[in-house]
Amino acid sequence: VDIAMVLSRDNKPAAERGGGRMVTRLTPQVDFIGFLTERRDTPLHDPRVRRALGMAIDRALLTEHLLGGATRPASQLSVPGAFGFDPTLAPLPHDPAQARQLLAAAGHADGLRLKMIVTTGEVAGDTVYFQQIGSDLRKVGVEVEIRNRPSTRQLQELFSGNLQGDL
Repeated sequence: VDIAMVLSRDNKPAAERGGGRMVTRLTPQVDFIGFLTERRDTPLHDPRVRRALGMAIDRALLTEHLLGGATRPASQLSVPGAFGFDPTLAPLPHDPAQARQLLAAAGHADGLRLKMIVTTGEVAGDTVYFQQIGSDLRKVGVEVEIRNRPSTRQLQELFSGNLQGDL
């Protein structure tokens, strides 16, 4: 193999044993979790809930340990160097205590249940990535049911307004 892309950091020892090397590069891509907020009866309609979910996720753990430091936490949907990127914006801090307070203020002190629809198999280790997000949310009282969809179905459901999930 002369070049392979979208490898997991777990592939590095095998590449090195075979005399190869693994080079990590940042790509102009931002992964994000979207909130479906169009229904008024969803807890996600409340901005405090959305902020709490963002603060519950440990982005530093995700980027350092699961992604091998190959990226950094995003603060926006734009990437450095792209039109509209604002370098003054910082990622939300990881603050589970504040997340629990925001959920309580929004009427969810006893927690809530959400459904997260994801696509896996597109990036090495993405299943573990989503499981870690679910674990982080569980720590603040948010139970997340993770459902996997092929990316084509995900897009069809999303753009037709038929995505049966919250995240």
